[in-house]
Amino acid sequence: MGRLRKLFRERRTGVESNWPLTGRTEELDLLEKILVGPDHCGVVVSGPAGVGKTRLATELTQRAAERGCVVERVTANRSLSDVAFGALIHLVPSGADTSDSTVELMQGLRDELRREQQVLLFVDDGHLLDDASAAAIHMLAATGTVFVVVTVRAREPVADPITTLWKDGLAVRLELQPLSRLETADVLAAGLAGQVSRLTVNRLWYATRGNVLFLRELARAGQMSGRLCLRGGVWSWDGDIAFGERLSELIEARLVGLTADETAVLEVLAVGEPLELEFLPHVDVLESLEARGLVSATDDGGRVSIRLAHPLYGESLRARMGMLRRRAILSGLADELAAAGVRRRGDLIRLAGWSLDGGRALDPETLLAAAREARHVFDHRATERFARSATEKGGGPDAHVLLADALYWQCRHDEAAAVLSRSHEGGHDAWRPIVTASNLFWGLGDTEAAETVLRKAQDDFGPSPEHDEFAAHRAFIVMFNGRPHEARAIAEAVLTSAAATDLSRARALQALIPALALTGHTNRAIEAADAGITFARSASADVPWSVNYLQAGQATAYWLAGRLADMHALAQEGYTAATNRRTDDVRGLWATLLGRALLSRGLVASARHQFREAADLLRQHDFGSMLSWCHAGQSIAATWLGDLDGALELLAEAQRVHQPMVHTHDSEILLAEAWLAAARGEHSRAERLVRSAADTAVARGQRALEALALHDGVRLGFPGLRQRLALLADQVDGELVRCFAAHAAAQAGTEFLAVSQRFEELGATLLAAETAASAARAFTNDINAKAAAVHRCRALARRVEGAVTPALRAVDESPVLAALTTREREIAELVARRLSNQEISDRLTLSIRTVENHLARLYGRLGVTRNDLPGLFGLD
Repeated sequence: MGRLRKLFRERRTGVESNWPLTGRTEELDLLEKILVGPDHCGVVVSGPAGVGKTRLATELTQRAAERGCVVERVTANRSLSDVAFGALIHLVPSGADTSDSTVELMQGLRDELRREQQVLLFVDDGHLLDDASAAAIHMLAATGTVFVVVTVRAREPVADPITTLWKDGLAVRLELQPLSRLETADVLAAGLAGQVSRLTVNRLWYATRGNVLFLRELARAGQMSGRLCLRGGVWSWDGDIAFGERLSELIEARLVGLTADETAVLEVLAVGEPLELEFLPHVDVLESLEARGLVSATDDGGRVSIRLAHPLYGESLRARMGMLRRRAILSGLADELAAAGVRRRGDLIRLAGWSLDGGRALDPETLLAAAREARHVFDHRATERFARSATEKGGGPDAHVLLADALYWQCRHDEAAAVLSRSHEGGHDAWRPIVTASNLFWGLGDTEAAETVLRKAQDDFGPSPEHDEFAAHRAFIVMFNGRPHEARAIAEAVLTSAAATDLSRARALQALIPALALTGHTNRAIEAADAGITFARSASADVPWSVNYLQAGQATAYWLAGRLADMHALAQEGYTAATNRRTDDVRGLWATLLGRALLSRGLVASARHQFREAADLLRQHDFGSMLSWCHAGQSIAATWLGDLDGALELLAEAQRVHQPMVHTHDSEILLAEAWLAAARGEHSRAERLVRSAADTAVARGQRALEALALHDGVRLGFPGLRQRLALLADQVDGELVRCFAAHAAAQAGTEFLAVSQRFEELGATLLAAETAASAARAFTNDINAKAAAVHRCRALARRVEGAVTPALRAVDESPVLAALTTREREIAELVARRLSNQEISDRLTLSIRTVENHLARLYGRLGVTRNDLPGLFGLD
């Protein structure tokens, strides 16, 4: 018995420590409750192969061992399934005669185990037990000799004695399900010891369907191949899903014993799934494969679709399939689809893809139609492929413009420009100037050239629907070029034009909504977004993409109006939907907006986490120049969390990737720099940066951003901002800027507390905590009121996920610091941060004698020494 316990311990330590059990807490707690309870003598854990049955049962045995149980382990296998007591032979008492009757051997086994107290018998792969071992295990459990933990594989026959355990209520059966997406995210984060991008989680969850074994092996293979890599603090999967030798062997084991017909059907599904029944005439073969759990059927609106039961089966089948076999299958599928006729959306894309892959000829008109359909569903790679093939077959100017557009959306702007330069005028002439101008502005950064192209097109077409299309696109460019008032005028003209198409109106609204929000008309922006979203959802099929951009504009308006909960909900919904779609055009946009929503609500660590994810997405596809704004938000979050080195790196990256033609967030990059300067004790420089941010917003007519900048100055304690915020409170819609103005005007403790309450009602927890801190400092003569304000501040601060801003830190500062001038306080804080006089001189560009004179005066005024200053600032 001692030898067996030693063997068990050795096997247990073989469990991979770098993949801790995650996502199974509820199941493990339930099993432990059954273990210690009086009602049952065992549990049976059932589920598909690789779902984590053995790992869960092993964790339960570890908990049992910690409770003092003796653990014995049995692993059944096929090689001993025909041998009586084959699985339990190592537990049979030494010296026992195996020729004895089954009853005598079972009694001997029971007596041997009864010598130990509280025995747990773990039986792995119980569906492979021989009948005698199964009967013995049932007897041991029924007589209370042991508590049994049995794992069995779903869809496999199980011996009657084991089945009877749960049917007679002796044991509880737990059906272990594959991991959900959320559980998969937790497992990956724990196994990789780091943040994993949502997109990567979704891809790996879809590829493995939550199978823990497949997930672990796929992640390992990804790391070894370099496809799964750590970038910017986030684990991301690049390229196609591919697996290593170990995972290949696991998948191959599921596909053994197939007939030739079954293999043929699976191969067809591997290259063409999902497929309708008409493509798979062997119904009896399909039924056999479905019974084995290798294929699944779904009813899609009266149309039965067949697909492989697991995505990795397809990967394995394709990997071992010869090129000629694959081409023959695809060509055959294309022939059948062409014969049946293209009837449903998506059929053209399938026909073109199968034909090109199968070596089947297609005319340029069909390729162009397929390219347009692929563009409609944001499949830019397929669009590129079909359009390029059409150009090679003489598809004309339309094919070239489609190809350039696909390259533009993939941020391959030089290639797009080259294609446009090689193509001739003609075809759908109205589309060519739009693609050209978009590529010039967003890709090549040439605002003047982009506007020139669109103005010339307007002149060439004159009053017409096309004229409005060009104007709407120009409004969009002008808006992001930092001219919201001009963009608003152009967009409103389009919306009032009788000739404007649905497409033109949708594009005009995409410019109008953020223009209204930035200029302070947030209520009108929200109303326009509501109307525009309703219109886009009911309009023609040409504008489905508009909903995302209209909602993004609405989220911005919610933020600037102070409707932070609405912004958070909309951004969360948008990001979740974007990660679940194939397109990557708007994932980075929504990820950044969600980060901004979290930051505005004071969920600072969550915001930093989200910004990391957004940055990872935008590095791959930064359509709209969002990456610099994302880095700026991440830098602010890092500053508030005390990671100044990280904040500095992020700020430098924000400045490096900033696109010079986009001027919608210039002021926020300056604010990120200001917050970092303040955190480093450089208050004079921080003040200059805040005022520069506000002035930059003024120059661009961005009143709402001006208010944000000025209020950041208030938060940092800079004077002379009250009047400007008071004026803006009358010019910018919404409660947020009114709260900013009230904060700037507050002097008494009760006034600060009232503002704190208003910020809390908006959901701006960090601002509420900061204004409560200001109230505490204002209550100089009322000890009880001061204590209550401090209590409120700290209660709110506990909800901001570790953020510490200058206003919050001031609660712990000594009141004697109020006697210092601004410059003296700045120098004193740098001393408190352990900078030398020379370092202070260099940082503030002062002479060292000036620094020494300031220090001498403040030491005398406060009656302190250099070593006392950290304590006065709460930095000791």
